[in-house]
Amino acid sequence: MCSGGNSAPRAVITMPDTSAYDRQFQMQQSLIQQQMDSGREAMQMQLQSSLQRNQDMMAQIADVKKERAESAEAIEEEIARRNRVLLSTAQSLVPQQGAQGVVTGASRNSDTNKVGGGAKKSGKSGLRIVKSKGSKKSSAGAGLNIT
Repeated sequence: MCSGGNSAPRAVITMPDTSAYDRQFQMQQSLIQQQMDSGREAMQMQLQSSLQRNQDMMAQIADVKKERAESAEAIEEEIARRNRVLLSTAQSLVPQQGAQGVVTGASRNSDTNKVGGGAKKSGKSGLRIVKSKGSKKSSAGAGLNIT
């Protein structure tokens, strides 16, 4: 397979100039990278703004909870104050140990109102009204008696 002493010139492969293609590839690659980076940056900014809104909402919720707690505390304090006032008023309405209430019919049974000065009557006779002896009047009726 050797052709003996015949020597043919060797084939030389020359590399074509691909620098224009390389520059075009580099430019396309940088554009694609830039698009990917801008998309990622946009998503990152969107995530940051979402997190910021979330933190703001959490702060607002905490403020509302704090206001509600303070309001509930104020309401409880007001209720406690009113209860104290009611209790102190109720305690002032309780009669003192020395004080006694009015007894119904006491003036009728007292010794000053008794004509005869006798002993207290009990039962049905104690309910009768006693007329004084000096004021006996007999008067005729003024009405029409039909029998």
